[in-house]
Amino acid sequence: MGKLDQADHKAIQGRIMSDRPVNVSIIIVSWNCSRYICDCLNSIYDHTRNNTFEIIVIDNGSSDGTPDLVRNRFPGVRLVETGANLGFARATNTGIRMSHGDYLFFLNPDTLLKSDVISELVLFLETHPDGGVAGPGMRGRDNSITFLNVRELPSLSGTFFTQFGLRKLFPHSSLFAREAIPGWDRQSDREVSFISGAALMFPRPVLQEIGLLDEQLPMYFEDLDICKRVRESGRKIYYVSSATLQHMEGMCSDLSPVKSLLYAMELGHAQWLFFKKYQGDIKASIFVFVIFSGSILRLALLTTLRLFKPFLGRDANARIRLCMAKSLSLLCWSVAGKNSFRENIAKYFAIEPNYNGGNAFREERLSLTTSGPIMKISVLVHNINRDSALDRCLSSIAALTYRPLEVVILDAGSTDNSQNVIDSAATLMRQKGIDVTFVSCPLLGVAASRNLAVRYASGELLCFIDNDAVFAGPDSLQPLVRAFTADQQIALASFRILHRDSSEVDPSAWVYRRPRETWSDRTFMTFTFTGGGFCTRAAVFREAGGFWNHLRYSREEEELAMALIDKGWKIQYLPAVTIRHFPESKGRSGIAERRHVELLNGILVLWKRFPIVLAVLGIGARICTMTLKTLVSEKHPVRDLLRAVPEAARQWRDAGLTREPISLRATVKYTLLHFQGRSNETV
Repeated sequence: MGKLDQADHKAIQGRIMSDRPVNVSIIIVSWNCSRYICDCLNSIYDHTRNNTFEIIVIDNGSSDGTPDLVRNRFPGVRLVETGANLGFARATNTGIRMSHGDYLFFLNPDTLLKSDVISELVLFLETHPDGGVAGPGMRGRDNSITFLNVRELPSLSGTFFTQFGLRKLFPHSSLFAREAIPGWDRQSDREVSFISGAALMFPRPVLQEIGLLDEQLPMYFEDLDICKRVRESGRKIYYVSSATLQHMEGMCSDLSPVKSLLYAMELGHAQWLFFKKYQGDIKASIFVFVIFSGSILRLALLTTLRLFKPFLGRDANARIRLCMAKSLSLLCWSVAGKNSFRENIAKYFAIEPNYNGGNAFREERLSLTTSGPIMKISVLVHNINRDSALDRCLSSIAALTYRPLEVVILDAGSTDNSQNVIDSAATLMRQKGIDVTFVSCPLLGVAASRNLAVRYASGELLCFIDNDAVFAGPDSLQPLVRAFTADQQIALASFRILHRDSSEVDPSAWVYRRPRETWSDRTFMTFTFTGGGFCTRAAVFREAGGFWNHLRYSREEEELAMALIDKGWKIQYLPAVTIRHFPESKGRSGIAERRHVELLNGILVLWKRFPIVLAVLGIGARICTMTLKTLVSEKHPVRDLLRAVPEAARQWRDAGLTREPISLRATVKYTLLHFQGRSNETV
């Protein structure tokens, strides 16, 4: 047997890891780090021995070939290409959602593990149950101990002492250098207030309680904030000296020619956000004034020193230039508008235009504060010969930001270009960390096809969407988790469905017997749902038996809704999730056929589910109302419509169907919900 090369070794190791329960999820965010990321990944594989792990690399739109390097050399790594710079915090949140480990390890790509850091941190956290986060010791590129990766959280006094040079003049003072923790050689374990985000390990339950990273700034703020929240939760932050790694200290960001933006972001804006969030606007304003005053003083002193440039050595002059650059950048930041500064950051680093800062943090945090594991969502799409519509649908799914996410695509023998559309979309989705399953099947009808797709889905929530519909935005799925978490009795949520690109509700997407303008924007409990877009708990759907396979299309939602209400579950209309429907235009014959099937299946559903007397009354009422509507509104001949009555009786007899009536109480509740949609504004 020949010797395995490095790529074979990594591929096999990745498969071994994927076949065993994952203990640690390593999340790495990269941006133009091709010079360092291979060494980082190799050091993980070389040193990690006692824990199963997965590596998730979120690439923020690198242009230097980083994704190709990872894909080709490390096939066992889960690579997500965002296609744009999401910022560190938002990209890390994406990785968190995809992760499966009991521990989550955030690691910068410009780091090298020098020992089995991961096992050391896991062991420490297992033996210190009060620990909320643990970080390793760090060494710089020259292998010297890095002291400032652990320090106290920002304070106004510490900022004053730093800006006016007192910390530099008195580096061992417990007063002036307090933030740097003087007198500690970093050679012993210790509880601290802050550890750099270059390498942090969290037990999963901690993040489930305190939430995801705050996205108000693309980088430098998230570690300050997460350490503060860990301490506020009553847990401790530990520095573990036995675990060591080498950090190249911002080599990825050093590739930027505008270091002044980075200095201002780290030393100014990030700490200003920290003061503003935790200590209020007044102290944040005082912080800005201290930065302004200190920067002017430092610039004045440094300019004076520059007069003696001929008498100073090269190294001294270089240090002076660096200090002047930092001071000038902080001075400019202190007098600039804070919103404009953030816009400049987004512009220079090409942060995605849809980047939404703190709002995303609040929304995504809620999805992690559930008890138990993070909810996985399975999106299910059924298709036959609708390649152009399917392409639009799958593109909107690929743009979704929620993780963990999987997509099950069922195709009923399409003969158009659907297969190529599916292959292309599946490749894109997998690059973005979305699991994809493709199932080819015969033409079964909508109900049976959806039941088949559910057999391949592994998510806790099943999200169904028609192939001629699209999600309205990338954050469309987050409200689902909030809704199902807030009320454990909700079995199913029906989406708001808009007609094409308009703001009008689709004519076929009704869930309440009132004019659409009276209910389309409010959340309430209802009696049915629209099959074009809805989400249900997987366990509940399976327990209820899924859709009635006998119905090829139409009324299958009504039958399932009755079964759910009979079991005490709630159905909610949730306009916070919006999709757009792009239906094919139907001729008069197509509409007439649709009405015929609606009446036929409507009769079958009522006869199956209603108590016998109410079933007879309901069928009679349905025949009358649909006949009247056909004559008055649609002006179709009623002969074809009324063929549904004897055909329903014939189908019931020939197929050997049996009645499964719901209780009288459930029947009354189902009927009343037609007219008294109860508001539910708590979600």
